[in-house]
Amino acid sequence: MSVEEKQANIKVNEDEVVVTVPAPKRNCYDATISTAVCYFKVKPSKTKLWTTKILKGDEYVDTPGGFRVEFLSHQNKTTDPIELQLQALQRIILIAEMDEDDAENLGDWRFHGKGVIYCHENDHNDFRVQTEVTENGNQLIMTIDHVKDEAFDNDIAFRYLATCFEIGVGQLPAPVYYSQDPTVSVRRPEL
Repeated sequence: MSVEEKQANIKVNEDEVVVTVPAPKRNCYDATISTAVCYFKVKPSKTKLWTTKILKGDEYVDTPGGFRVEFLSHQNKTTDPIELQLQALQRIILIAEMDEDDAENLGDWRFHGKGVIYCHENDHNDFRVQTEVTENGNQLIMTIDHVKDEAFDNDIAFRYLATCFEIGVGQLPAPVYYSQDPTVSVRRPEL
């Protein structure tokens, strides 16, 4: 079995960003599991709405309000337990980095805690979401996997959490700031 990992298929239109995670492939004893990877820059602020840009090709572009991830299924509906397990192993990795290229943000911004707080409980029967803060707080990695095998549509509403260490103040306890509610819609389209 091999894991196929590449930058995700990303479409940006005026209403939303749509990312497609390809269906896994299986030929007799050989299988390929799909992993899509998306890179973001998050620009925090103490007083304004936070902005997010997604890497599309070689440049970061503004993301409109919606963000949808579509996990594609095999072309035919299946009850084969191996094929269903392969679909459960599909995943998307969202990698967000702090974008501090803004004169208004005087200080050192870092993701706080697990990097996000959820606005409501996720339905853990539909998928699994894990977050990890790395790079000394400068990077947030969100992994979505174990997506159920039948058609559904579910939203993950959350807020980014970050602290800003003021220049000249040092590492004193810093207040925690949070973004407006970005939402990731997780979907497996109907065959």
